[in-house]
Amino acid sequence: GVGVTQAVQRRRYSNHKLYRKSVQFGCSDGVLHYSKQDDGGGIFMEKERCVIVGGDAAGMSAAGQVRKRMPDADIVVYERSGYCSYSACGMPYYIGGLVDSERRLVVRSPDEFRARGNIDVRVRHDVLAIDIPKRSLRVRNLENGREHTDFFDKLLIATGARPIVPDVPGAGAEGIFSLGT
Repeated sequence: GVGVTQAVQRRRYSNHKLYRKSVQFGCSDGVLHYSKQDDGGGIFMEKERCVIVGGDAAGMSAAGQVRKRMPDADIVVYERSGYCSYSACGMPYYIGGLVDSERRLVVRSPDEFRARGNIDVRVRHDVLAIDIPKRSLRVRNLENGREHTDFFDKLLIATGARPIVPDVPGAGAEGIFSLGT
């Protein structure tokens, strides 16, 4: 069966380098930690790990900028919905029936982000909790219900916002909707 990822992390500074001691028992849900043993008995992280929560326009734009500025970084994006990088500006056309499929609004698929930018986009994943001191987050795969812990060196939260419906006459009338992207 699939093991459960368990990691114990401790940071120490030695010779102005950042090391992370880590013990990992098994691996679940494809979570990989790129590391090699250092001379001091710790595990030296070869790649800085950047985790982005939210895979719409802001999150994917940020992932692209991280890739440009940090070409060797390990970039993972968690997105709750089944899509990433879609054209939010096209939503009114889809709602109005001028675009026949929501798939036509998708600019790039997760596979394209992997192939073109080496960015690991995980759609249908919900981030349940973030532990800043431990630099970890708890994630649920919404397809199979499995949960795992992931770790980060840098974290960006780009989850968007909910629309605010003003308290005006008619705001709750039939045919009036709010759109959150």
